[in-house]
Parts: sequence; C-alpha cells; structure tokens
Amino acid sequence: ALAALGLPDGTYPWDTRSVTITKGTARLDDGTLAGTTLPLLTGVQNLVQWGICTPEQAIALATSAPRRAIGQPNLAVSQAGSLLRWHFDRSHGEPTLTWHRLAVS
Repeated sequence: ALAALGLPDGTYPWDTRSVTITKGTARLDDGTLAGTTLPLLTGVQNLVQWGICTPEQAIALATSAPRRAIGQPNLAVSQAGSLLRWHFDRSHGEPTLTWHRLAVS
C-alpha cells in the first residue's frame, strides 16, 4: 500500500505530485493508477471474494510470494520466524514510523 494507507478519501501530497484516494484506489492528477491504500489482508479477501483465486492461493500471494521476491526461503511448519511490527505516530509534532521485530515460534 502507499503511504496514504488508512487515510480517508481525499487528495494528498505524494513526492512532488498529489494523489487522489477514492475507495482505496490512488490515482495521479492525470488519472494514472498510482496504487492502493487498502491493507494487505483486505487485498487477500478481495482476491477470494472476486473469485480470482482460492483462499490458499491468496494467502500464499501475501506471505510466501513476497519472501521469494526478496530471495528468502519459505518457513516450514513449526519453524521459528520473525515479523516486523510497524508503528506510525503523529501525536508529537513530526510523524514518525518505527518498527521492531517480533519473534514467532
């Protein structure tokens, strides 16, 4: 998703341009598709709801396919893994985005 993830419909600055968000779809001023602001899990649900793929395929697209894309092996059942938890905070002036690793076993 784009940086505008979670923001309501509207027009927002995006690098040197602006992007207009309408129902999760982001478009540049000339109408070019710029991306989505829908969360990944919503995308998984949409793929299944629209009949594009099975739940198993949709889940794999959101989990194992990104790992393959960056050259990481898939996790085996019961294998320990790690996740990143992201946190976006705008409560103290300049917005900050931080993360920390979560151990999964």
